[in-house]
Amino acid sequence: MIAGANGAPPVPEQEKSIWSVVAAGLCTRCGACAGVCPAGAVRLEAENGYFPRLTAGCTQCGRCLQVCGGREVDFPALAERHYGRRESFRENAIGPLRFSEAAFSRDERVRKNGSSGGLASQILIDLLAAGTIDGAVVVDFTEDTPPRPVPRVARSRQEIVRASQSKYCLFPVAHVYRELIDTPGRYAVVGLPCQLHSLRKWQEASGKLRERVVLAIGLFCHTNLEPGVIGDLLASKGIAPSRVRRLEFRGGAWPGGMRVTLEDGRIVPLHPGDIKDGAFNYLKYLYGAARCRLCPDFSAELADIAISDPWVRGPRGEYLFQGGWSVAHVRTPVGEKFWEEVKKRGQVTTAPVVREAILAGNRSLTRYKKKNLPARLAWRQSRNRPVPEYHLGPLTVGRRALAREQVAALLLRVLHSGPVRRLLLLVLFSRSGIVLIRARAASKKVMFCWGKHA
Repeated sequence: MIAGANGAPPVPEQEKSIWSVVAAGLCTRCGACAGVCPAGAVRLEAENGYFPRLTAGCTQCGRCLQVCGGREVDFPALAERHYGRRESFRENAIGPLRFSEAAFSRDERVRKNGSSGGLASQILIDLLAAGTIDGAVVVDFTEDTPPRPVPRVARSRQEIVRASQSKYCLFPVAHVYRELIDTPGRYAVVGLPCQLHSLRKWQEASGKLRERVVLAIGLFCHTNLEPGVIGDLLASKGIAPSRVRRLEFRGGAWPGGMRVTLEDGRIVPLHPGDIKDGAFNYLKYLYGAARCRLCPDFSAELADIAISDPWVRGPRGEYLFQGGWSVAHVRTPVGEKFWEEVKKRGQVTTAPVVREAILAGNRSLTRYKKKNLPARLAWRQSRNRPVPEYHLGPLTVGRRALAREQVAALLLRVLHSGPVRRLLLLVLFSRSGIVLIRARAASKKVMFCWGKHA
């Protein structure tokens, strides 16, 4: 036990460390705790699902809790610092916004290697070439077999291009922010919403990190997949992990899909169809991380510039931006300054996109992440489980919404059991499953045309 402050009752040691967040089921596995720990006592291991593990060197100094975005993020206070005004993050569907523009890289290699348009990579390449930044936190792959995502500080065009493309499975990134504190320079950070939550909290505690990270680029995120999804997908195809030389989450023609390159050079798709309608919409129910269901931020609301796919449909339900486009959502004055600098270099093609179209394209995601969040939090509280504090005001939840969440929670518990999800994986990606997947994709277009915005 540790003596409490100002005569307060003693506090259990684990409540002074990141273990209290892990035990409460609130850890996002962002990795910030490992980077900030002065004793180097926090380990992040793939074998442990990247949950922080404490070693005997932990002194319970509490610094890990200070930067942790898993148990608390004061959205209104952070908005006031970065936007100059307090914002209602629960009501504003895609967060504080100055303007949005659709864009793609004019460099065909960058555009082809990117998830959709190569915009994040092009921004970094331009700022690096101009000397505006000295490096950027990006996510590359290890040289292991199979390759695993790994964060790095890229300091060259080659390193940025090599790290292109989204990685749709869970892994820590924020521990690399320690390198930015230890190495003088000006840096950009590319991260998911939860990783930027920890960045902003760490910047509140560290003047050096606040000074050295000059640009935060956020990526829209529905749900992150558990690391085990890759192994199960390989097993469903009868592919030994040792045969994999390259892993892509959005390889091939837009919008791309998950595929691997084997030791003999063959490229093997891991699922039918594309990443959106043929894979992720189903994998998120089987492998979605439980903590993601407690997050209200799908659009990287604490970023200077947030980047998303332009899932904007036309009058017949077709996607208007095809072939590889992104949308830059410029949120802060800092973001606007850097975005204008990038456009002046002439390496991006831009097109206007109206806010209403973006909102329509993200309507179901907004409903899930924003409107339905209070019910998920209330359900946890009804079971005496801790919930994260976002300082968004009191929860208002009706009985019907709470009942729906109870059913959803029980269903997900069944779907996440190992044998069930591996069986469903085989069924979904069988010939019969492919027919169902294509039928659902077609029905979404029809429902959109009917004004339901599926």
